[in-house]
Amino acid sequence: MTSEGATTGPNRRAKPKKGVQGATQRDIKADAAGSGRSLALQRPHPAPAVRMRIRVFREEDEDRVVELWARCGLLRPWNAPRKDIARKLRVQRELFLVGEVDGEIAAAVMAGYEGHRGWVNYLAVEPRLQGRGLGRRMMAEVERMLRSAGCPKVALQIRRGNLGVVTFYRELGYVEDDVISMGKRLVRDDRARRARRADEV
Repeated sequence: MTSEGATTGPNRRAKPKKGVQGATQRDIKADAAGSGRSLALQRPHPAPAVRMRIRVFREEDEDRVVELWARCGLLRPWNAPRKDIARKLRVQRELFLVGEVDGEIAAAVMAGYEGHRGWVNYLAVEPRLQGRGLGRRMMAEVERMLRSAGCPKVALQIRRGNLGVVTFYRELGYVEDDVISMGKRLVRDDRARRARRADEV
């Protein structure tokens, strides 16, 4: 039988047991003695908190919000973002929110309530600031406003090409409903753009 520190042969000692992150127990003890901390307790430093001010969208925000949506990959050829903004400003514009960080728009979200369900669209957070809680805060404010309007349930749709955000919404308490999402275009936003491109050619 051997134990740490006992000899295993004429001039041989047992190898120290490995501990956290490949360090030996002797290394950990030495580190604790020298710095007052154990390697086992070291953790990566969390990113500093981001201060964000949430407010209602203003007309002069349009360019910056569309650029944010583009950086977040939310734009599609069949949706004209500036038309979507113009439509939203005619219907419950108070539910179109932006989040400012250091005076710059770093987040945005559209919401609405038609008396039966609340809906959330176009949630975007500046890519370099994602994972810092900004999206959660935007959703919390939207939910607060919808709840105060008497909304009993919030719904949203996730594109099949954007399934990476499913975990984000699940962590906020959203679950997958047993439904088939269907839609019908009443106005084709992409027709005007095709016509403009044809004229330009």
